[in-house]
Amino acid sequence: MKKLIDFNFLSSLVTCEKTLMESHYPESITRIILHLLADSTKETTKHDSLVKLTEGTLPQLPLSLSVEMEIVLFFEKFLKEKDLEIMDPSSLLHKILPISFGIYTYVRAMEISKAADLGLSLNLEAIRGEKGAFDLRLHSEGKQFVQQYNSAENTLRLLEGSNFTEDEGRYQYGYDDHPRCQDAISYRSAPQTHGGARDVFCYLKDTLKLAVDEGTYLPEQLRYALDLTMAALSDLGNISERRSFRLNGYQLSYGLPPNMVYHDPGYNYGFAVTHAIATAVLGELKSLSIPTRSNIDCSMNSSLPLDSALRTVEGTGHLSKIISIEMFMSCQGMDIVKSKLPHMDFGKGTGAAYSKIRENIHTVRENRYITPELQEMDRLIFTGELIAAVEESTGKLK
Repeated sequence: MKKLIDFNFLSSLVTCEKTLMESHYPESITRIILHLLADSTKETTKHDSLVKLTEGTLPQLPLSLSVEMEIVLFFEKFLKEKDLEIMDPSSLLHKILPISFGIYTYVRAMEISKAADLGLSLNLEAIRGEKGAFDLRLHSEGKQFVQQYNSAENTLRLLEGSNFTEDEGRYQYGYDDHPRCQDAISYRSAPQTHGGARDVFCYLKDTLKLAVDEGTYLPEQLRYALDLTMAALSDLGNISERRSFRLNGYQLSYGLPPNMVYHDPGYNYGFAVTHAIATAVLGELKSLSIPTRSNIDCSMNSSLPLDSALRTVEGTGHLSKIISIEMFMSCQGMDIVKSKLPHMDFGKGTGAAYSKIRENIHTVRENRYITPELQEMDRLIFTGELIAAVEESTGKLK
Protein backbone atom coordinates (compact mmCIF):
# COMPACT_ATOMS: atom_id res chain seq x y z
CA MET A 1 0.00 0.00 0.00
CA LYS A 2 1.27 3.49 -0.86
CA LYS A 3 2.56 5.42 2.13
CA LEU A 4 0.00 8.01 3.21
CA ILE A 5 2.28 10.37 5.11
CA ASP A 6 5.95 11.35 5.02
CA PHE A 7 8.38 13.47 6.98
CA ASN A 8 7.73 16.64 4.97
CA PHE A 9 3.98 16.37 5.59
CA LEU A 10 4.42 15.82 9.33
CA SER A 11 6.93 18.65 9.71
CA SER A 12 4.49 20.98 7.94
CA LEU A 13 2.06 20.36 10.82
CA VAL A 14 4.38 22.21 13.19
CA THR A 15 2.89 25.69 13.15
CA CYS A 16 4.01 28.77 15.05
CA GLU A 17 2.28 28.92 18.41
CA LYS A 18 0.61 32.14 19.47
CA THR A 19 1.79 31.83 23.06
CA LEU A 20 4.79 30.51 24.95
CA MET A 21 4.95 26.85 25.98
CA GLU A 22 4.18 27.28 29.69
CA SER A 23 1.88 24.47 30.85
CA HIS A 24 1.19 22.29 27.79
CA TYR A 25 3.03 20.95 24.77
CA PRO A 26 1.86 22.52 21.47
CA GLU A 27 -1.19 21.04 19.77
CA SER A 28 0.91 20.27 16.68
CA ILE A 29 2.68 17.49 18.61
CA THR A 30 -0.66 15.82 19.34
CA ARG A 31 -1.59 16.15 15.66
CA ILE A 32 1.64 14.47 14.52
CA ILE A 33 1.12 11.63 17.01
CA LEU A 34 -2.42 10.98 15.79
CA HIS A 35 -1.33 11.04 12.12
CA LEU A 36 1.34 8.44 12.88
CA LEU A 37 -1.21 6.36 14.78
CA ALA A 38 -3.54 6.57 11.79
CA ASP A 39 -0.73 5.50 9.46
CA SER A 40 0.00 2.54 11.73
CA THR A 41 -3.64 1.42 11.50
CA LYS A 42 -4.18 2.12 7.79
CA GLU A 43 -5.26 -1.47 7.16
CA THR A 44 -7.98 -1.34 9.83
CA THR A 45 -11.36 0.33 10.11
CA LYS A 46 -9.96 2.85 12.60
CA HIS A 47 -7.76 4.61 10.04
CA ASP A 48 -10.29 7.00 8.48
CA SER A 49 -11.72 7.96 11.88
CA LEU A 50 -8.25 8.76 13.22
CA VAL A 51 -7.43 10.91 10.18
CA LYS A 52 -10.72 12.79 10.56
CA LEU A 53 -9.91 13.35 14.22
CA THR A 54 -6.73 15.24 13.29
CA GLU A 55 -8.74 17.84 11.41
CA GLY A 56 -10.37 19.31 14.51
CA THR A 57 -9.21 20.92 17.72
CA LEU A 58 -7.05 18.54 19.70
CA PRO A 59 -6.05 18.29 23.36
CA GLN A 60 -2.60 19.49 24.35
CA LEU A 61 -0.35 17.25 26.39
CA PRO A 62 0.40 18.75 29.82
CA LEU A 63 4.10 19.42 30.42
CA SER A 64 3.70 17.56 33.70
CA LEU A 65 3.45 14.28 31.75
CA SER A 66 7.15 13.48 31.61
CA VAL A 67 7.27 9.69 31.23
CA GLU A 68 6.03 7.32 28.55
CA MET A 69 3.47 5.53 30.71
CA GLU A 70 1.69 8.77 31.58
CA ILE A 71 1.56 9.93 27.95
CA VAL A 72 0.27 6.55 26.78
CA LEU A 73 -2.52 6.67 29.38
CA PHE A 74 -3.38 10.21 28.23
CA PHE A 75 -3.90 9.04 24.64
CA GLU A 76 -5.70 5.86 25.64
CA LYS A 77 -8.18 7.97 27.61
CA PHE A 78 -8.57 10.45 24.75
CA LEU A 79 -9.17 7.73 22.14
CA LYS A 80 -11.62 5.94 24.43
CA GLU A 81 -13.63 9.15 24.77
CA LYS A 82 -13.80 9.29 20.96
CA ASP A 83 -14.79 5.60 20.68
CA LEU A 84 -11.53 4.91 18.87
CA GLU A 85 -9.86 2.31 21.02
CA ILE A 86 -7.08 0.60 19.08
CA MET A 87 -5.29 -2.64 19.73
CA ASP A 88 -2.12 -2.40 21.83
CA PRO A 89 -1.64 1.42 21.66
CA SER A 90 1.28 1.15 24.08
CA SER A 91 3.44 -0.72 21.54
CA LEU A 92 2.58 1.73 18.78
CA LEU A 93 3.18 4.82 20.90
CA HIS A 94 6.49 3.43 22.14
CA LYS A 95 7.87 4.16 18.66
CA ILE A 96 5.61 7.03 17.64
CA LEU A 97 6.17 9.34 20.63
CA PRO A 98 9.94 9.97 20.25
CA ILE A 99 9.50 10.42 16.48
CA SER A 100 6.72 12.98 17.00
CA PHE A 101 8.58 15.02 19.60
CA GLY A 102 11.70 14.74 17.46
CA ILE A 103 9.95 16.18 14.39
CA TYR A 104 8.69 19.10 16.46
CA THR A 105 12.20 19.70 17.82
CA TYR A 106 13.77 19.70 14.36
CA VAL A 107 11.37 22.29 12.96
CA ARG A 108 11.64 24.54 16.01
CA ALA A 109 15.43 24.22 16.17
CA MET A 110 15.86 25.31 12.56
CA GLU A 111 13.56 28.28 13.11
CA ILE A 112 15.42 29.32 16.27
CA SER A 113 18.66 29.03 14.29
CA LYS A 114 17.42 31.98 12.24
CA ALA A 115 16.78 33.86 15.48
CA ALA A 116 20.36 33.09 16.55
CA ASP A 117 21.65 34.70 13.33
CA LEU A 118 19.39 37.68 13.96
CA GLY A 119 20.57 38.04 17.57
CA LEU A 120 24.17 38.03 16.34
CA SER A 121 23.36 40.67 13.71
CA LEU A 122 21.67 43.00 16.21
CA ASN A 123 24.66 42.60 18.51
CA LEU A 124 27.03 43.48 15.65
CA GLU A 125 25.08 46.68 15.10
CA ALA A 126 25.46 47.59 18.77
CA ILE A 127 29.25 47.00 18.84
CA ARG A 128 29.71 48.32 15.28
CA GLY A 129 31.16 44.94 14.41
CA GLU A 130 33.46 43.86 11.62
CA LYS A 131 31.77 41.92 8.78
CA GLY A 132 34.95 40.46 7.29
CA ALA A 133 34.50 37.18 9.16
CA PHE A 134 31.25 36.62 7.24
CA ASP A 135 32.74 37.12 3.77
CA LEU A 136 31.11 34.42 1.65
CA ARG A 137 34.34 33.87 -0.28
CA LEU A 138 35.79 32.42 2.91
CA HIS A 139 32.83 30.19 3.67
CA SER A 140 32.47 28.95 0.10
CA GLU A 141 35.86 27.25 0.51
CA GLY A 142 34.25 24.72 2.85
CA LYS A 143 31.68 23.59 0.29
CA GLN A 144 30.64 20.59 2.34
CA PHE A 145 29.65 22.87 5.24
CA VAL A 146 26.51 24.28 3.66
CA GLN A 147 24.90 25.38 6.92
CA GLN A 148 27.98 27.41 7.88
CA TYR A 149 27.65 29.26 4.56
CA ASN A 150 23.91 29.74 5.12
CA SER A 151 24.48 31.29 8.54
CA ALA A 152 27.10 33.71 7.20
CA GLU A 153 24.82 34.64 4.30
CA ASN A 154 21.90 35.26 6.66
CA THR A 155 24.05 37.60 8.75
CA LEU A 156 25.20 39.61 5.73
CA ARG A 157 21.64 39.88 4.40
CA LEU A 158 20.39 41.09 7.77
CA LEU A 159 23.16 43.72 7.92
CA GLU A 160 22.82 44.84 4.31
CA GLY A 161 22.80 48.64 4.18
CA SER A 162 24.12 49.13 7.72
CA ASN A 163 26.40 52.11 8.28
CA PHE A 164 27.30 51.06 11.80
CA THR A 165 29.12 47.88 10.72
CA GLU A 166 31.40 49.82 8.36
CA ASP A 167 34.57 51.82 9.16
CA GLU A 168 32.63 55.08 8.93
CA GLY A 169 30.35 53.99 11.75
CA ARG A 170 33.19 52.74 13.91
CA TYR A 171 35.27 55.90 13.43
CA GLN A 172 32.41 58.37 13.88
CA TYR A 173 31.23 56.69 17.07
CA GLY A 174 34.64 57.55 18.49
CA TYR A 175 36.02 54.43 20.17
CA ASP A 176 37.91 52.96 17.18
CA ASP A 177 40.77 55.06 15.79
CA HIS A 178 42.18 52.46 13.38
CA PRO A 179 40.81 49.53 11.35
CA ARG A 180 39.49 46.78 13.60
CA CYS A 181 41.39 43.57 12.89
CA GLN A 182 38.69 41.21 14.15
CA ASP A 183 35.99 40.92 16.78
CA ALA A 184 35.93 38.42 19.63
CA ILE A 185 35.62 34.75 18.76
CA SER A 186 31.97 34.62 19.84
CA TYR A 187 31.31 36.93 16.87
CA ARG A 188 33.82 35.92 14.24
CA SER A 189 33.30 32.17 14.70
CA ALA A 190 29.50 32.43 14.78
CA PRO A 191 28.97 30.97 11.27
CA GLN A 192 30.99 27.90 12.22
CA THR A 193 29.16 27.49 15.53
CA HIS A 194 25.67 28.29 14.22
CA GLY A 195 26.32 26.22 11.09
CA GLY A 196 27.68 23.29 13.10
CA ALA A 197 24.53 23.26 15.22
CA ARG A 198 22.40 23.31 12.07
CA ASP A 199 24.39 20.33 10.73
CA VAL A 200 23.41 18.38 13.85
CA PHE A 201 19.77 19.34 13.36
CA CYS A 202 20.02 18.03 9.77
CA TYR A 203 21.39 14.73 11.10
CA LEU A 204 18.31 14.52 13.33
CA LYS A 205 16.16 15.18 10.26
CA ASP A 206 17.86 12.38 8.31
CA THR A 207 17.30 9.96 11.19
CA LEU A 208 13.63 10.92 11.45
CA LYS A 209 13.13 10.61 7.67
CA LEU A 210 14.59 7.11 7.86
CA ALA A 211 11.98 6.19 10.46
CA VAL A 212 8.99 7.89 8.83
CA ASP A 213 9.63 7.62 5.09
CA GLU A 214 11.36 4.25 4.96
CA GLY A 215 9.91 2.60 8.05
CA THR A 216 13.38 1.95 9.47
CA TYR A 217 13.13 2.83 13.14
CA LEU A 218 16.53 2.72 14.83
CA PRO A 219 15.92 3.70 18.47
CA GLU A 220 19.58 3.99 19.43
CA GLN A 221 20.42 6.13 16.41
CA LEU A 222 17.44 8.38 17.14
CA ARG A 223 18.49 8.65 20.76
CA TYR A 224 22.03 9.65 19.75
CA ALA A 225 20.69 12.19 17.24
CA LEU A 226 18.44 13.74 19.89
CA ASP A 227 21.24 13.88 22.48
CA LEU A 228 23.51 15.54 19.89
CA THR A 229 20.72 17.99 19.13
CA MET A 230 20.53 18.88 22.80
CA ALA A 231 24.28 19.56 22.85
CA ALA A 232 23.94 21.75 19.73
CA LEU A 233 21.13 23.77 21.35
CA SER A 234 23.44 24.33 24.31
CA ASP A 235 26.23 25.53 22.01
CA LEU A 236 23.92 28.09 20.43
CA GLY A 237 22.87 29.24 23.90
CA ASN A 238 26.46 29.42 25.10
CA ILE A 239 27.75 31.61 22.26
CA SER A 240 24.71 33.90 22.51
CA GLU A 241 25.23 34.35 26.27
CA ARG A 242 28.91 35.19 25.72
CA ARG A 243 27.99 37.91 23.22
CA SER A 244 25.43 39.33 25.66
CA PHE A 245 28.12 39.43 28.35
CA ARG A 246 30.37 41.60 26.20
CA LEU A 247 27.71 44.27 25.73
CA ASN A 248 27.98 45.26 29.40
CA GLY A 249 31.72 46.06 29.30
CA TYR A 250 33.05 49.39 28.04
CA GLN A 251 36.11 47.86 26.36
CA LEU A 252 34.46 44.57 25.38
CA SER A 253 31.67 46.43 23.58
CA TYR A 254 34.00 48.99 21.97
CA GLY A 255 32.75 52.00 23.86
CA LEU A 256 29.20 51.31 25.07
CA PRO A 257 28.68 52.71 28.58
CA PRO A 258 29.23 50.17 31.40
CA ASN A 259 26.15 47.93 31.76
CA MET A 260 24.62 50.06 28.98
CA VAL A 261 23.24 52.54 31.51
CA TYR A 262 21.49 55.24 29.50
CA HIS A 263 22.03 57.96 32.10
CA ASP A 264 22.66 58.47 35.83
CA PRO A 265 25.10 55.59 36.39
CA GLY A 266 25.10 54.52 40.01
CA TYR A 267 21.43 55.24 40.39
CA ASN A 268 20.49 53.13 37.37
CA TYR A 269 22.09 49.68 37.35
CA GLY A 270 21.68 48.81 33.66
CA PHE A 271 21.77 45.26 32.30
CA ALA A 272 23.99 43.32 34.68
CA VAL A 273 21.05 41.44 36.21
CA THR A 274 19.46 40.94 32.79
CA HIS A 275 22.59 39.20 31.56
CA ALA A 276 22.70 37.11 34.75
CA ILE A 277 19.29 35.71 33.80
CA ALA A 278 20.74 34.47 30.51
CA THR A 279 23.60 32.84 32.42
CA ALA A 280 21.14 31.09 34.75
CA VAL A 281 18.97 29.81 31.90
CA LEU A 282 22.11 28.62 30.11
CA GLY A 283 22.96 26.55 33.18
CA GLU A 284 19.55 24.88 32.94
CA LEU A 285 20.08 24.29 29.24
CA LYS A 286 23.46 22.67 29.81
CA SER A 287 22.04 20.41 32.50
CA LEU A 288 19.54 19.11 29.94
CA SER A 289 22.49 18.20 27.70
CA ILE A 290 23.56 15.35 29.94
CA PRO A 291 22.87 12.25 27.79
CA THR A 292 20.00 9.97 28.70
CA ARG A 293 21.01 7.42 31.33
CA SER A 294 20.94 3.87 30.01
CA ASN A 295 19.91 2.66 33.48
CA ILE A 296 16.82 4.89 33.60
CA ASP A 297 13.92 3.33 35.50
CA CYS A 298 12.27 1.21 32.80
CA SER A 299 9.16 0.70 34.91
CA MET A 300 8.42 4.41 34.45
CA ASN A 301 9.84 5.17 31.02
CA SER A 302 10.76 2.31 28.73
CA SER A 303 11.82 4.58 25.86
CA LEU A 304 15.25 6.18 26.09
CA PRO A 305 14.69 8.07 22.82
CA LEU A 306 11.52 9.60 24.29
CA ASP A 307 13.41 10.87 27.32
CA SER A 308 15.93 12.49 24.97
CA ALA A 309 13.16 13.93 22.79
CA LEU A 310 11.33 15.51 25.73
CA ARG A 311 14.56 17.19 26.82
CA THR A 312 15.15 18.67 23.37
CA VAL A 313 11.66 20.16 23.28
CA GLU A 314 12.32 21.80 26.65
CA GLY A 315 15.73 22.88 25.36
CA THR A 316 14.26 24.84 22.44
CA GLY A 317 12.28 26.89 24.97
CA HIS A 318 15.40 27.65 27.03
CA LEU A 319 17.39 28.63 23.94
CA SER A 320 14.65 31.01 22.86
CA LYS A 321 14.94 32.80 26.22
CA ILE A 322 18.72 33.16 25.97
CA ILE A 323 18.57 34.57 22.45
CA SER A 324 15.73 36.90 23.45
CA ILE A 325 17.98 38.41 26.12
CA GLU A 326 20.77 38.96 23.59
CA MET A 327 18.28 40.76 21.33
CA PHE A 328 16.84 42.78 24.22
CA MET A 329 20.31 43.95 25.26
CA SER A 330 21.46 44.51 21.67
CA CYS A 331 18.55 46.85 21.01
CA GLN A 332 19.63 48.92 24.01
CA GLY A 333 23.11 49.14 22.50
CA MET A 334 21.60 50.09 19.15
CA ASP A 335 19.65 52.89 20.86
CA ILE A 336 22.88 54.23 22.37
CA VAL A 337 24.86 54.27 19.12
CA LYS A 338 21.90 55.64 17.17
CA SER A 339 21.48 58.51 19.64
CA LYS A 340 25.10 59.47 18.98
CA LEU A 341 24.92 58.97 15.20
CA PRO A 342 21.29 59.69 14.25
CA HIS A 343 22.14 60.21 10.57
CA MET A 344 23.30 56.60 10.16
CA ASP A 345 21.12 53.62 9.28
CA PHE A 346 20.82 50.07 10.54
CA GLY A 347 20.74 47.16 8.10
CA LYS A 348 17.69 46.12 6.13
CA GLY A 349 16.97 43.12 8.35
CA THR A 350 18.27 44.47 11.65
CA GLY A 351 16.34 47.69 11.13
CA ALA A 352 13.12 45.75 10.57
CA ALA A 353 13.78 43.65 13.69
CA TYR A 354 14.55 46.74 15.77
CA SER A 355 11.32 48.43 14.66
CA LYS A 356 9.25 45.33 15.45
CA ILE A 357 10.83 44.92 18.89
CA ARG A 358 10.40 48.59 19.77
CA GLU A 359 6.64 48.42 19.13
CA ASN A 360 6.13 47.03 22.65
CA ILE A 361 9.60 46.88 24.22
CA HIS A 362 11.13 50.27 24.82
CA THR A 363 14.55 51.70 25.63
CA VAL A 364 15.54 51.21 29.27
CA ARG A 365 16.32 54.73 30.46
CA GLU A 366 15.99 54.07 34.18
CA ASN A 367 15.45 51.14 36.54
CA ARG A 368 12.16 49.37 35.94
CA TYR A 369 10.52 45.96 36.23
CA ILE A 370 11.40 44.28 32.93
CA THR A 371 10.03 40.75 33.32
CA PRO A 372 6.95 41.45 31.13
CA GLU A 373 9.23 42.83 28.41
CA LEU A 374 11.55 39.82 28.56
CA GLN A 375 8.51 37.57 28.22
CA GLU A 376 7.29 39.59 25.23
CA MET A 377 10.74 39.36 23.63
CA ASP A 378 10.73 35.59 24.17
CA ARG A 379 7.23 35.37 22.70
CA LEU A 380 8.28 37.27 19.55
CA ILE A 381 11.02 34.72 18.94
CA PHE A 382 9.23 31.54 20.02
CA THR A 383 6.11 32.25 17.97
CA GLY A 384 8.12 33.20 14.87
CA GLU A 385 6.49 36.64 14.77
CA LEU A 386 9.81 38.52 14.78
CA ILE A 387 11.43 36.44 12.04
CA ALA A 388 8.29 36.82 9.91
CA ALA A 389 8.53 40.61 10.22
CA VAL A 390 12.21 40.55 9.28
CA GLU A 391 11.65 38.28 6.27
CA GLU A 392 9.18 40.80 4.86
CA SER A 393 12.23 43.05 4.36
CA THR A 394 14.98 40.55 3.59
CA GLY A 395 13.14 37.70 1.93
CA LYS A 396 13.23 34.15 3.26
CA LEU A 397 16.26 33.49 5.46
CA LYS A 398 18.06 30.17 5.15
